[in-house]
Amino acid sequence: MGSPNDTIPTLEEDKSGYGNDKKQWRAWGHANNEQVQSTWYIKVDDDAYLHVDRLEKTLAKLDPEGVKVYGRCDNFTWEPKPFCDGGSAIILTRGALAAMMKWYYEGKCKDTGHNDLSTSWCFVDNGAYLTPIPGLHGEPPANWHELSTDITWHHLDPDGVRRVDNIFYYK
Repeated sequence: MGSPNDTIPTLEEDKSGYGNDKKQWRAWGHANNEQVQSTWYIKVDDDAYLHVDRLEKTLAKLDPEGVKVYGRCDNFTWEPKPFCDGGSAIILTRGALAAMMKWYYEGKCKDTGHNDLSTSWCFVDNGAYLTPIPGLHGEPPANWHELSTDITWHHLDPDGVRRVDNIFYYK
């Protein structure tokens, strides 16, 4: 979201998890208010690996119009609403970002202390649907097939990120 230099700090003494929500809403709001608008907005955790070329090919097949949320959303429910796992990617259309921020400023989105739940439930609570896309993994690569076809892997340590990157881009 935004430029590579965009960073939004939160207070480290906030151990409740709500600091993550505050940071998330500030980041989404910043992206929503930028002069140059993007077609897609993505949130992925810093312990995930993202294969950008495959993401671009996947996005080219998806409909960027309207209020749409894509991600690793299949078979996930939590108390009992569905959600998209944010570590491996939540992808919003321009319309989805604008709608979500409108709902947020109107008080129609709840902070949960888990930013992927807060993002997902904001859409669910306001009648929007979450659409799963394949190839987003909540864990490190499990096999070579995943590495040959998929887009993201989550919960990698820094060495794991480097190892996956070396597989794709080693010179």
